[in-house]
Amino acid sequence: VAYSRIRHSLPRGDFDRSAHQEIMLKGIQAKVHANAHRPGFIERGVINAMSHMSTNVPPVELFKLAQVMAQVDPSKVRSCVVQGGIGVSSGGASIVLPYVSQARDMGNQIRKDATLSHCG
Repeated sequence: VAYSRIRHSLPRGDFDRSAHQEIMLKGIQAKVHANAHRPGFIERGVINAMSHMSTNVPPVELFKLAQVMAQVDPSKVRSCVVQGGIGVSSGGASIVLPYVSQARDMGNQIRKDATLSHCG
């Protein structure tokens, strides 16, 4: 988890952190996909996740989400980080300014069939 939280020492800060978070999430998804057939695996995973996070999503919905995630072939998952720049600071925190046109392009790509052909 620490790997997905580091940003200050990375050249692109929050953008590199987002890329690291994608790597972590893809790893979790691959593990769920590979182990979903094991009795109780998804149930234990949902209970464990709930004990380490705060959410208003009901457990049954988290379970359904995990079941759907388990059906997705990890080799077909592609992700991209919307790039951007760092804006002025506000209260000591830098403000990330994503490239809206890139985000819009990616949204338009996936809108029809959930397929992302390029990152931008």
